[in-house]
Amino acid sequence: MKAITLAKKYRLDFHEVKRVLTELEKADKNASGALDRRQFRTFLERLFERDNIPDDFVGAAFQAVSTGDLDQEMDVEGFLEWYTQNMFTAVATLSGDSRVTAGNTMVKKVAEILNILPQEVDKDQEHIR
Repeated sequence: MKAITLAKKYRLDFHEVKRVLTELEKADKNASGALDRRQFRTFLERLFERDNIPDDFVGAAFQAVSTGDLDQEMDVEGFLEWYTQNMFTAVATLSGDSRVTAGNTMVKKVAEILNILPQEVDKDQEHIR
């Protein structure tokens, strides 16, 4: 139920949100519902299926999604908000495929021109052609 609500709220695919929730649960060893920086790195590595994510990427992402509390933990909604804003730029660079990165940059530019979210461009490609 939570995955459906979050998918609608952030305009993401249900399965994508479900995977985020699953990986978040695996990384949250103390079941607090939030991740510290070390747990966040593990979460990103599992979610993006990549080892050795650069420290500057992890640091910038963690700072963007942290709750602002003194313990500096991130929550799932903060992550999904960051993810939707960065899925076609910073997140895409983790794949290492320059064609994918170039395509995602183009999607972001089209979204800006049309004044819509990038994921809406990506989901409606057949209508744009």
